[in-house]
Amino acid sequence: MKKQFILTLMGPESPGLIRLLAEKTHDRQGVWLKSKISHLEGQCAGIIKIEVEEGLAESLQTELTNITDLYAVISEVQPSSSVEVKTLQLIVEADDRPGFINDIYNILESYGASISNMECHSFAVTELGGSVLKADFDLIVPTDLDQESLVAELEALNAQVVANIPAEK
Repeated sequence: MKKQFILTLMGPESPGLIRLLAEKTHDRQGVWLKSKISHLEGQCAGIIKIEVEEGLAESLQTELTNITDLYAVISEVQPSSSVEVKTLQLIVEADDRPGFINDIYNILESYGASISNMECHSFAVTELGGSVLKADFDLIVPTDLDQESLVAELEALNAQVVANIPAEK
């Protein structure tokens, strides 16, 4: 029987780290089902969904969490809900301010949306005397989501918010 778990990791960027993780997984006949690894300012962060024979899972988890200079957490994969969902892209551009992402998150949560990927960039704009935020979200949302209401609620956060859900491909 197969077991799936999520490895969440972070630590200093180092040559060969990804290879080491892959080798340890392969040595226990495990496979990576999904992964997302990012590097920023000399740091590495990632999340990997791994499948392995149940009898080898504990030893693999122990090996992965004992890698020197790497903070790693193992989470068991939970069964998915029965709610029908779809993926959606959301782009938000606005004057940046403290707590803005939290406000966006609270609205998304109220619509039953979860964030599968988020990338934010804040740019200083001297003419405005502040910063502008551009945030790209990949969302998992209920199929019956009212997109127009979601956009309207996000844009009501302040007059400078522009929210856009590009047409599905």
